[in-house]
Amino acid sequence: MGKSQNQIWGFLVLSLGMAFTFLYLDMLLPLGIAGGMPYIALILVGMWAISRKLIFFNAILGSVFTIAGFFLSPFNTDETVAAFNRGLTVATLWLTVYFSLMNLRLLEEKERSDLLEKANKQIEEESGYVELSRDIALFTNLSRSLGEAIEYSLRKICNFTGWPVGHLFLIGEDNKTLYPAGIWYLENEKKFKNFQEVTKKSRLEPGEGLPGRVMADGKSHFIFDLQSDLNFPRAGKPDQIEVASGLGFPIMIGDRTVGVMEFFSSDHVKPSERLMEVMDSIGVLLGRILERTRAEEAKEKHNIHLRQLYKRLDSIREEESRRMAREVHDNLGQVLTSLKIELSLLENILPEKKPAVDDSIKMMFNLIEKNIEVVRKISRELRPPVLDSLGIVEAINWQGTTFQEKTGVKFFLTDKTSKCNLDIKRSTTIFRIFQECLTNIVRHAEASEVHVDFYEDSESVIMQVRDNGQGINGHEVNSITSLGLLGMKERAEIWGGDFTVFGGSSQGTTVKIKIPKGS
Repeated sequence: MGKSQNQIWGFLVLSLGMAFTFLYLDMLLPLGIAGGMPYIALILVGMWAISRKLIFFNAILGSVFTIAGFFLSPFNTDETVAAFNRGLTVATLWLTVYFSLMNLRLLEEKERSDLLEKANKQIEEESGYVELSRDIALFTNLSRSLGEAIEYSLRKICNFTGWPVGHLFLIGEDNKTLYPAGIWYLENEKKFKNFQEVTKKSRLEPGEGLPGRVMADGKSHFIFDLQSDLNFPRAGKPDQIEVASGLGFPIMIGDRTVGVMEFFSSDHVKPSERLMEVMDSIGVLLGRILERTRAEEAKEKHNIHLRQLYKRLDSIREEESRRMAREVHDNLGQVLTSLKIELSLLENILPEKKPAVDDSIKMMFNLIEKNIEVVRKISRELRPPVLDSLGIVEAINWQGTTFQEKTGVKFFLTDKTSKCNLDIKRSTTIFRIFQECLTNIVRHAEASEVHVDFYEDSESVIMQVRDNGQGINGHEVNSITSLGLLGMKERAEIWGGDFTVFGGSSQGTTVKIKIPKGS
């Protein structure tokens, strides 16, 4: 509110000039005519300068010159009256000083009040910006999808600014053209329907329209009057698009613009510089979310590709096992059977059999019988016939019973399915996981019992394998070196299934597999 030092010096010179001018006039005029009243103007100069010091200085100067004028003015009236007038003038001077100082105090209080109100308004506005950025940062980091994060950001920014329209453009695969993402915030869908339809058809190059300008230089832009702007392709008659002003800011990944958020108002408004700075920072934040989302999408595509590859490899492996089982059973089994027949014929045609020859023939018969049993065992392990002929539940029961006979670990099966008609590939997956479970029980569990619960719901088949062994800890479950667990998990996931393992010390281990039934 105060004046600068140079201005104060200017007012001081003015005051001195006026004072000496009034004194000179007082000396020329008859005593009692001037009476010193013009010196009150000096107080007004101090008020004009908004300076207490100058007010006091001019008051003292005016008082001294008023008294001096009493002695220097020509006498033509009663000296008592003249002295009374001069005294009244001095009193008036100092009364004016009092009211001037009171007025300055009121002005200063008003200025402080205005400054305080302005500061509070700035603090409130800044708090709003901070809250806006914080809310968007918090929600977008916790959001499940990019669309959900963008929708929240559009709504939040529109509610904060009072703009009724928000929309997102994304850069296409050519890294040159902006395409509407189809994500909107519309305060009134009916009112802005025409503008929405026009935007859906828009394809913008760098520098074209509001989003194109933002993409071209990676900075926020606004258009005060969309109707009169020559570079706004979506402009039309006011009753067609219902928007008057627009603001766009970039979504950045590093120094690269990957999208543009745009907002529109039905009235002509100009956003503040601070708002545009905040919008730029939000654009960087959303860029990180977009980068993270794209990385997760790329990772998921890669995982899908790996699962498909694993599924294909697993299918090839099972087909090869089936082929080898047939080859071993049919060809090698037939050869061994033929050898047994030929050896029997040879035994019958020998005229005389010496004891040593007879022992050798019996030994060869035993060897052939053992090899035939080995061939059958290999064939069953490569591809159990019961899996193809009877189904998954019967195959698990057969495998569990065989496991009990070999290891002494008691096997219990509970089948709660009405009629499990899984296709052969899914059945094979469940069977192989069960085989791996039995292998782990033998190697690590030191169990005496294993329980298998087989049940289903409307969409999936569930197998739960429980043992009463020493249990598995969390470190072993999450260990990347546990190839057996990883293999079971991968087998389940190639069908979109779930695989979980849990247990505890001396509490046994439970493996649960859930496989979709498929169409």
